[in-house]
Amino acid sequence: MATRLVCRSLAVLFIFFAIGLARQNPDAVDTAVDQIGDSYVWGDEGPDTFDCSGLTQYVYAQVGVTLPRTSLGQSTTGTLVVGDLQRGDLLFFATDDERPGMVTHVGIYEGNNIMIDANSYYMEVVHDDISLSYWADRYLFARRLNPLPIGFFDEISSDGIITGWSYDPDQPGTPNTIQIFFDGPAGAGTLIHSGPTTVLRSDVNSAYNITGNHGFEFPIPASYRDGQSHGVYIYGLDLDDPTKSILLTGSPKNFTLPGVPAFTPISNPTAAYINSTNLLPISVPDFTIITFVSNATQTVSFSPPMEALTVPASWATWNSPPYTESNTPRVLWSTGSFSVTITLSNPVSIFGFETEPNPFAVHTIAATFMNGTTVIGTVSREINGHAGALLAAASSGLPITSVRIVSDADFAIAQIRAGSK
Repeated sequence: MATRLVCRSLAVLFIFFAIGLARQNPDAVDTAVDQIGDSYVWGDEGPDTFDCSGLTQYVYAQVGVTLPRTSLGQSTTGTLVVGDLQRGDLLFFATDDERPGMVTHVGIYEGNNIMIDANSYYMEVVHDDISLSYWADRYLFARRLNPLPIGFFDEISSDGIITGWSYDPDQPGTPNTIQIFFDGPAGAGTLIHSGPTTVLRSDVNSAYNITGNHGFEFPIPASYRDGQSHGVYIYGLDLDDPTKSILLTGSPKNFTLPGVPAFTPISNPTAAYINSTNLLPISVPDFTIITFVSNATQTVSFSPPMEALTVPASWATWNSPPYTESNTPRVLWSTGSFSVTITLSNPVSIFGFETEPNPFAVHTIAATFMNGTTVIGTVSREINGHAGALLAAASSGLPITSVRIVSDADFAIAQIRAGSK
């Protein structure tokens, strides 16, 4: 807490724009913004009057982080900031000229050289510009806490797609890990999915001034499209300590989806599978970017376009029978994209392709089979990028009109086949 008068900038140019998205899941800074205009009272710690360390203690308590009561005590929490400041950092100042170098004031960093602090000169919570000489001359250091991830469970669409977002403030440029449980929370429900956020959410990045993929889209499996009511709980995991997680705002949600006709994944390219389908050949030269392949009865289109390559000349490895048809196929690479949508010119009841991630490591590749906007089912496989290609195929009682492929890495596909029972 400040023990002497602290001076606020007379020309704070920054204006905080309250973005509705951010308000879905407020962080400590959002909470501090809500206190602007509240009165400064030495020794108070909220909820309506504060001194400087009372304010920072209060706003972090709202997001589950416990801080010591005084600015001096808070100055030893978290980790020392080396490099650029980030939203939520605690900033410490020596505002008592009789005790130079001693922590006597604390504020919370919002961005663009602006902090929020309980200011004893203006006797209220204010925005202060730390680039001005008063604050710049008295600045000591900043500390960064380890807040839990934040995020929001947006919705379950009428066709059974779960959407939302999550990010970890400690690693704002890194996809976060989410876990989805059905019919109960963690520890009681069934874990349906665990994996990184792979969808670019420009709205989230803009609201929180971050980069990277923080959104998720997850189709409800066919086994839960049974006409019964089910609950969905989604958690964001702490990237520094995955044993810690937070239930995303908006959880839980309930859904009831009607049953769909039989959906049967096909694990290997057996003779029965090959005989009941027709190959769509890749006939263009290597390094050609294409938007479709076709045969006499079918055209499949790709979005985004894909690049033709050959194993092993321009794509290093594949797999061998019985897991694949050949160990030297022509392939189509996703050109760095983590997702590709395949659209069929004519609906079919059997569709499949072999696939392998580009990195030499194990990655998840999931193929969601669609009938229009209705999810029929999903084939999800853990595949080794080093000679581990596997088949992603299925037969369906509902006509297949498109397939969306999503991974946590770029990938290639080969031996694209379509047919009917």
